[in-house]
This record gives sequence, structure tokens and C-alpha cells, in this order.
Amino acid sequence: MKHIDRSNIVDISANTENANFPIENVLDLKPGRKYKTPTGEWVSEIAADCTIGVSDIVVAGTNATQATVSVDDPNVFEFAGDWEWGGGSTSSYPAIDAIVESSADIVDVFIYDTRNDSDGGAWVDSATTQSWYTETLNTATRGATRAFPKVALIVAQTTKVTIYDMTRADVPMWMVFIRGSGRMLNGTLPVTSVFMLNGILSAGTYGRALSTARFISDVGVLYYSNITYLYDKPIVNRNDLNAWVTVYDTDYIINGYINDVAMTVIDSAPIDAETGIAVPTIAVATDAGVSVIDGPAGVVTVVDITCSNATYGLSKKVNFNGEQLLFEFVTSSNINGVVYAFDQVPSADNVITLNTKTGSTVNADAFYDSRNPAHANSDLPILSNLANGLNISALENGAVSTSAGLTLLAEDTNTPANGMAAYITDTYNTGWMQGDIKLATLMDSTAETITSADTVADRSVNANDLSVVGTLTKSAVATGAELMAYSGFSTADYLEQPYNADLDFGTGDFYVMGWIERGANSSAYYIERAKPGTATGVMFIRSDASNDQVSVYIGGTTISISDGLPRNALTFLSVVRRSGVVEVYSNGVFKDSTTAAADLTIADAILRVGCRVYNDTSPALLSSISMVRIGSGAPSADQIAKIYNDEKELFAENAQCLLPSASVTALSYDKGRDRLTVGTDSGLASFCGLARYDATDNTFDTTQTVSSSVVAVSSYASRHAIATDAQSYAIAPSIPIIDQDEWGNVPLTVTGTATQDFINKCLWIELSESVNVPCELSIKLFGPSGEPLEVGVIQAGISQTYGNRNPRYGLQKTQNDYSISHQLSNGNTYYKLRNIARVFSASAIMTRANTRLMEQFFKRWGQQPTGWRLTDEDSNDFVVFGRVSGVSITDSYPNHSDISWTITEVL
Repeated sequence: MKHIDRSNIVDISANTENANFPIENVLDLKPGRKYKTPTGEWVSEIAADCTIGVSDIVVAGTNATQATVSVDDPNVFEFAGDWEWGGGSTSSYPAIDAIVESSADIVDVFIYDTRNDSDGGAWVDSATTQSWYTETLNTATRGATRAFPKVALIVAQTTKVTIYDMTRADVPMWMVFIRGSGRMLNGTLPVTSVFMLNGILSAGTYGRALSTARFISDVGVLYYSNITYLYDKPIVNRNDLNAWVTVYDTDYIINGYINDVAMTVIDSAPIDAETGIAVPTIAVATDAGVSVIDGPAGVVTVVDITCSNATYGLSKKVNFNGEQLLFEFVTSSNINGVVYAFDQVPSADNVITLNTKTGSTVNADAFYDSRNPAHANSDLPILSNLANGLNISALENGAVSTSAGLTLLAEDTNTPANGMAAYITDTYNTGWMQGDIKLATLMDSTAETITSADTVADRSVNANDLSVVGTLTKSAVATGAELMAYSGFSTADYLEQPYNADLDFGTGDFYVMGWIERGANSSAYYIERAKPGTATGVMFIRSDASNDQVSVYIGGTTISISDGLPRNALTFLSVVRRSGVVEVYSNGVFKDSTTAAADLTIADAILRVGCRVYNDTSPALLSSISMVRIGSGAPSADQIAKIYNDEKELFAENAQCLLPSASVTALSYDKGRDRLTVGTDSGLASFCGLARYDATDNTFDTTQTVSSSVVAVSSYASRHAIATDAQSYAIAPSIPIIDQDEWGNVPLTVTGTATQDFINKCLWIELSESVNVPCELSIKLFGPSGEPLEVGVIQAGISQTYGNRNPRYGLQKTQNDYSISHQLSNGNTYYKLRNIARVFSASAIMTRANTRLMEQFFKRWGQQPTGWRLTDEDSNDFVVFGRVSGVSITDSYPNHSDISWTITEVL
């Protein structure tokens, strides 16, 4: 279902063949299409999504060149003629790929997209009276344009902060703040970090303070550890000396040695009466803990969060994930890093007892430990290669990094210890490990033959490696893929782990999961744990001889699934015992369950992969096995489905899943594309789930974008800012956001042939390109023979897709009959036929964030007639003009919600 945001809709009701109207923010970037330039070159990620309902429609941009839709392949758009940009003609659309600063002292970068502000960036258009707007242009500290860039790149160096304009192809300098005593960027010690939100630029310095420049109110505020100052001059005088005056002196940040800064807008944030925009919350990580400014405690307040153990007093990293606050405590030696999470920002000073989630005023919601082994109270362990843990190099939405690699987190907010973690390095990718993982193996990346002189690593925190018996082969799970599968099993060739008390699950919950590509073999044992020579208390997973059946045996109880392990196919098999009941899942789908509460504590039991323990028979001939995990606890059905859906990407042709280097230095989550950008000391990678993709398109990334050491990275909507140890880059897809005065000739024309929606007598066209300025589109409608078509109502606006991933019960259709019928006194029946309106209802399972976003759209726009594009069960698209009602949301799952709604047609 697609919703058109009516805030950008223009309706035209006129019987004319031509409709000219202004339209703003209609086009937005979406991946999945390819464009061909006039010279035959392919340009990825200029994605457009176009559905046409009338033959030979032409939608012409004012200065557009001609483009045609390929009918044979609707995913290919072919452009004719030269493409023009800013008056210059080139053979391909020029991508932003600029070195904006060449310096060895770059410490941080941040992409600030004003459209993410609370007012959608409207302040940029209205801010025309501030001092910086009327400032003299084209100087060493001021660029060539007045308006604040709708998308800005902010680069922090130790001595200055520079704002660059990312809406322009050359990413020019827009404004410079020079660090200095008495300046708006205050201090003589190094700048460490930057962030910007709702028109407020925040910059931390190490050993001085947090400096903020407030572009809407045109002032600066400086936060010290013992006083707070107001800069007594507007931003135009930002580089003047000695302009600070005391503004208030009761609440201060805890320490002036600032290592990191982050910002968010909480739900309870008040609207600033002066600026008309919500007051953002600012958090700083300092050498004495974390301070939260303007949080739930109110405006002009500071709340401090510290550790009970002074040895862990430092905080190097802080971030927000919506309202969730994430931060690190670490020792002065930069080791023993621990991460805490608060789902809601604390409203009072809080001291956390080390190695627990206990706080003096409110408890933390999650605790993650990088020490090896992790503390018993840790919800999930962070990847580390040192017994005393590592410094946390970066924190992001669902990700924590160290110099040992990347830890992805799929949190269980109700019971954090039941969440999932995945470890990714330059040599292995564990996939998802749920809860109390005991063994994670067969998940590395080197194609080779291994023998009894080798071992196969256990990648869990337990490090209980497997021995190789005989000879086995490791080969790619698919052509060009990085992940390896193990094969060559026989009665003399298999993997074995000696007795491991961690696998004595008794009568408790446990799980076994892995990927099996079964050959056309007879009865084969894939995993078994038992004492040699006895079947007592045994646990095994085997295939049956003559069909696709898989059988699971738990201490005397067998459960068989007739289609659980197809021959000559790849299968993700999961076995879970939950409260004495064994459940079997195949490719993420529940198959069957049975009671099996046997005690699985087996003295001297050994574990084998690829052959049976009991009598050394029934090897997994002609089969391959990879990504085996065994753990204590019981993953949910939702978790198993997620594991399957995320990991199956690793088994595709050319699938990439490793880092360029295990030493991760920076992270940035691209909310616009659900991508995690990972910087390392050897280059850059972009991950979607567990798979690595190219930084700017949807193909698997087989090369690295940047080859030098990454210091910092920021990503949003496919735009990337990268700071290396020597330079700062701005990398973006082929179409930047375009300013009005630099529009040039942009190819927006689309022609094509498609079928008409005869029932609803309507058509729709969807385009997706990053255009962020008012422009004029000339729409001309032609019939199959070239005759002009009359226009009824035209709507245009931003489209948002809902419900396309997890439909629950399909689209239900009923009708409302508005006809009038009643009995007359003479016995006759009065009937007047009126309109019969269609009513459509549906429900879906969505992530919590998408559910709330959809709810907001319904509340704001659903009560007035709006164009909705719907898709039926046969994948036919049609448009309904109607109102939304009956919205119901149930938070039925840890991270997902059920949402139901009804659309009633307006006639």
C-alpha cells in the first residue's frame, strides 16, 4: 500500500489536456533500478519506480531531456540525448565524489539532512533574517550561498569545524568555525566530535567544553563543567574573541574532556517558543561519565550518568537510537569496555553499579560486556580478543565495534539476555547467535583441504574448537561467495569435539541450528552428541534414506518431518527444546513439535558433525554443512525466521559477508536505506543485515570503497561522508539534492506503454529521484492514438510504502451501500439507488518504528480523502480515493506490532 503525503499535494480539477503546477519534494531516492546513459554506460542507484496506467503517457520536466521506459524490462530506464548539469554537458550524470578536505587532523564527520529535523527542515526556508544569512559571502570562512544547505556535510578538525554544502556537485565550503579562546567554538584544546539537529550544531573539545551554535535563534551556548556561557554575539561574529557572558550556573556537564556527542528529539520535548521547533536532547561522553542536556528533566537541565567503580569512569562513546541512550564505560587504559543502554533517557543523576544494570535512580535496560569471558550479568557478549576486553570504538543502532571486529545486536527488549548477537571480522561471520551461545562453528572464509593436523574454530566466546578426523574440504557455499561450507564426510572423515560440559543441558531448554545442503544420499547423520557405544541420552539430527524426511532424536523420543530436509537443496534446520517440548523448523518455518523432556547431561559424551557417534556409521555423504550453532535457551519463532531470512543472503552467488579488516574504527547507520556503514583501519564496508553490499548500489560489494584507515564515517540516504587518516571524502549516488539556482537540465521525462485501470478510471506514475527544490512539472496525457486526454484530479506528493513485507491476511474488500430504502404507509417500498462505496481492510506485522510511522500518517492524513494505491492478492495495483478509519495497533511481539486499518472509498 502506498500513501501520498498530502502536505505536498496539489489538486487540479480542470478539463484540460495540460496541467502545470509547482511541486516540491515529490521525488525521493529508492534503490533497485538501473539507468543507461546515452553512451551505453550503466549508472546504478539513480533509482526510479514507475507504474503507468494509460498508454503513451508523457510527464515532461520543464527543461528535461527525453527518456523512455523499456517495456520488456520495467526495471531499466534508458535515457536519450546528453545529460546536462549546471549548464555543462557530460556523458553521464556526475556523482558526488569529492575530497572536501585534505588534512591529517580530521577527527569526525557528520551528514546533517535538515529534512530529518522536527519541522522537516522548514526552518531553512524561513531563516532569512539571521546574521549569518546576511553575512558577507565568498570569504575564507563563508561560502557563496546564503541559505543553510538542506543537506550539509560537517567536518571536524582539531582546530576548526567546517560546514560543506552537499546539495552541490563540488561540495563547496559553506561556513567555517575556527577554534579559539573566547570564540563560539571555544577553547585551545582539540575538537573531538560534532553533531547537528534541529538547527543546533554541537561540537565537543577535549579539555574544554561543549560548544553549540544555534542557527535559528542565532546564538551560541557553551557548556563547561563548572559554568554555562552565552555567546554575546550572533553567529556572523562566531570567530570573534572574548564574547562570552554567564547565562546560568547551577547545572553543568560532569567533565570538560569531551570524547563524543550525540543528539535526538524525545517524545516529550517541548517546542522552543523562540524558534518554533522542538528542543533536542544532547548527550556527551566525557572522561568522568555521560551528561544529558535538555532531556526528560526539562530544558536548561543536565543529568549525569556515572559508574560506581572509578576505574571505569571514562566514557568514550555515546549515541541515541531514537529515545534509547547508548554509551560506553571504559578504563583509563582503554580496555574492559562495557556498554549500557537505557530505553528512556534518565531524568535524574544516576550511578550505575559496575557489572550490573542497577542504577541509583533508575536501572539500565541492557548491559553488554567486551571482556572475555563476559561477566555473568552481561546480556550478550561483545566480540573481543583479549581476556580483559577492549575499548568500544563505535556504537550504532544495533551495532558495537572494537578492534577485534563488529558485533551486531538484535535486541530482545523484554528479556535482553534472550537477544541475538553476530560477530563479523575479516575472516569469519558467525550469523546470529541467540542467548547463551555454547558453540558457533563452520563459518569461516578460506577454501582449503583440512586434515587431522587442523582444528575448526569455535567462534563463540567459549572457544571450544573442533578437531578434524581424516580429511575434509572447505569450499564456497555458492560461486563467488565468501562463506565456506564443509564437505567430504565419511566414516573416517568428520569433525569432533571432546566432552564439553557446556552441552550438558539436562532437562532444560536448548537449540541446535545450521545450514545443510543435502545430497542424494541415504540415511545420514549430520549432528550427534552421545557417549560412544551407547544410545542412552543421545541427541541427533539425521536424514532418512528414501525421501526428504528429517528425524530428530532426543533421549528416546523421535520427531520426523516428511519435508524437513529436501535432497539436492540447501536447508536451514533449527531444533529447539522449549519447556520440555521439541520444535523443528525448516527454512524458518515451524513444522512440528512433540514432548521430549529427557535429561541430556551425558558424562563423557562427544559431539560429531558429519558422522554418527554411536557406532561410527551413516556419514553425511554428498552433503555440505555450515554455520552450526548450539546454545542454551530457546529462540522464538520470530527470531528463527529472522535468522533464516538474514542468513540466506550469505548463500547467494557472489555473496560477501566479511570486513576489509577486523579492526573497526567507525560506524554509521543509514536510516534511509537500512544500511550499516563500517569503517576499518583498511577501508570501508556497507552491510545490510549480515551481508556486505556496495556502498552506493544493491550489488554485492567485491571491492572496497576506501583503502586507507577510516577515522569517522557518516551515512544517510546513500550519501556517505568518510574521514580517513589523511583526507575527508564526500561520496554520494549519482543524483545529489538540487538547489533551485543550480537546476540545469535534469532528465525527468518518462514515457511508456501500460494497461489502463478501466474499473477505477485512474492512472498513477511513481518517480523516485533526490530532488529537493520547488520545480514545475508539465503533465500532458495522450491516448493510444496520440489524442489528448482530459484531466480530472491530479495529486502529487511523497509516496511511502506500507504493508508490502508482512501482510497478515491479505486485502479484504466489503461494500457500503448508501442507497435509501424504507417501507411506505401504503405498503409499498421506497427505494432510491445511490452510490455503493468499496471498503478495504488489511492488517500487517511491522517493526515497531514502521508501525508508529504508519500510525502518524493515518492520524494526520487519514481523516481526509487521500489517494491510496493498493495491491490485491494477485499483485494487481489499483487506486482508491478514500478515508482511513479503524486503526488498531497491538504490540504483540518484542520488536514488531500488529496494525490493522480500513479505507472507505469517498465517492
